[in-house]
This record gives sequence, C-alpha cells and structure tokens, in this order.
Amino acid sequence: MRTRFRKTGVVILLALLGQAVSAQEVAVNRDPFSAPDIGEVVRAADYDRVAKITAELVEQKLSDLEQSIITEVERRLSSMLDRRLTEFSQQMDERMEARLSEMAGVVSGLRDEVPAEIERAIAERVRAGSSDAAAMGLLPEGSAFVACVDGKALYRDAGGSTFYADDSMGGSGVSRCSN
Repeated sequence: MRTRFRKTGVVILLALLGQAVSAQEVAVNRDPFSAPDIGEVVRAADYDRVAKITAELVEQKLSDLEQSIITEVERRLSSMLDRRLTEFSQQMDERMEARLSEMAGVVSGLRDEVPAEIERAIAERVRAGSSDAAAMGLLPEGSAFVACVDGKALYRDAGGSTFYADDSMGGSGVSRCSN
C-alpha cells in the first residue's frame, strides 16, 4: 500500500516536471555556447526550488496518509479482535459452566453411592469374624502377629484366640513369614 502511494506521488511529480521540461527544451534551442540570460537563470532556480518543495510536500502528505491508514487499520483490527475474544471467552465460560454442572452432578451421585458401599463392606468384615476375615485376607482390628508356623503367619485376636492368615505379604508389603 505504501508503494502505491509513492508511485502516485512520483507520477504527480513527473507530470509537474514534464511541463517544466518542455519549457526548458524551448530555451535550450538557443545557442548552447552562449551564456544564459539572467531571466532564464532565475526561472531555473525558481523551478528547482518549487520542484524540491513540491517533492517534499508530496512525500510528507504520502507519509501522513500512510500513517493515518495504518492507524485506522490497527484500530479496526484491535476492535475486531477484542470482539472475537470476548465472544470466545463467553462461549468458553458457558461450556465450562455446563461441564462443571455435569461433573458436580456425577460427583454428588458418586458421593452418595460410595459411603453406602463402604459401610456395607465394613459391616460384612465385622460380621465375618476373625477366622473368616483371615480367610479373606483381612485381619480383625486388635489382632497381633505371634509367630511364623510352617510359612504361615499366626495371629492372636483381641479375644485371645489364635488363627492363621494367608497374608504372606502383610499390610506393609513385606513378607512376614518366608522359608
């Protein structure tokens, strides 16, 4: 865009110079070896001065025009981007709110289901007693490790009775009774 304005300015400048050049060609038809008269020298100096000022003015006007176009384009692009970013932000907010409400519903449903299942499992373990709990790999609360007998762990529960547990790795992940 900048080059287009420069080309337009150059065309205008050449048009102005073309008119002046034709006037100078008429003056050149005189004897080239004689000194020009003072009127021709003054006209040539005025013409050069006017041409220089005109070229500077054209350049300045083109520069101002380019700058105003750039400023206007930047302003429009900025407002367009702001508008699109605002729309996108609103869409994302709506989507996030919808997803969060879905997730909240799922989490609250799971929160209601899981405690009931945990309570049932705990009640089953308590009802199972020490020997059944040991068979399931669970140790009743208050039981203590006594010894290793034939590679099996011997435990004593809170009531004082002993039982074997097949929990070869124990709760800590380390084998209590290894051969």
